[in-house]
Amino acid sequence: MPAATPAFWSEFNARTGLFEVHDDRGPVLGFEHIDCRADADHHALDLIAAADADRAALDDHEAQILAEAA
Repeated sequence: MPAATPAFWSEFNARTGLFEVHDDRGPVLGFEHIDCRADADHHALDLIAAADADRAALDDHEAQILAEAA
């Protein structure tokens, strides 16, 4: 069963007055100080796409290993 793609979203940090990209563990390092929500949302979508691509590559590799073993 494939693992679920991690969720990423943007949040406003009232303390800093800036936006951050978060996942289920908290702020994502490197994405903590973003000036506008649109940019933060764009970064979140990029992270989701990268996670999807990584998952697809792992699934393809696993399928190849299982095919070779059969």
